[in-house]
Amino acid sequence: MAADGCVTSTNYVVFESTELSLVKLFKAELRYTGDIRTITFTQGYAPHYRINFSSKQLATALKQYAVVVGRTESGAYYFREAQYFSSYLLGYFDGDGCAYVNQGRSGGLVCIVASYPWAEALSNYLDMGKVVQHQSQSVYYWRIYSQEHIQQFYNWVYQIPGLGLDYKKAKIEQILRSYCRG
Repeated sequence: MAADGCVTSTNYVVFESTELSLVKLFKAELRYTGDIRTITFTQGYAPHYRINFSSKQLATALKQYAVVVGRTESGAYYFREAQYFSSYLLGYFDGDGCAYVNQGRSGGLVCIVASYPWAEALSNYLDMGKVVQHQSQSVYYWRIYSQEHIQQFYNWVYQIPGLGLDYKKAKIEQILRSYCRG
């Protein structure tokens, strides 16, 4: 929900992602009995998977975490409760983050796509990373490159076993292992 969720002013809750596994996980956690809708695009984009429903209680709770319509455009982000921040950041990374392994050499890149205020606040809060404008000029990347910062990020977000997408965790582990070779 941190990256790919949305709550409207009418208690309408939507979770839509290109990651079917995330939507299935969210559906199971909510014990949602409806179908997962597949949304296809003619422009060649990856299919999106969506569940949506109305829940005043969940909508109210999610709004406190800046899960609102137009979050990127408005710059809204969540930073209040430090005890939940690592899990929130992991959810955001699973939705709007990526990890790239350098081919043929050690290291890589971990980044999160965000609004400028969120990327800047993240950089300042974690005291690492660089904020770079995306070529679309409507969003920004928070990026980390160094082994030390990638290890710190990994340790920060993977504190709870079994939480997060396995393939993204494995990609960061692959980046970290590459440093041992070179």
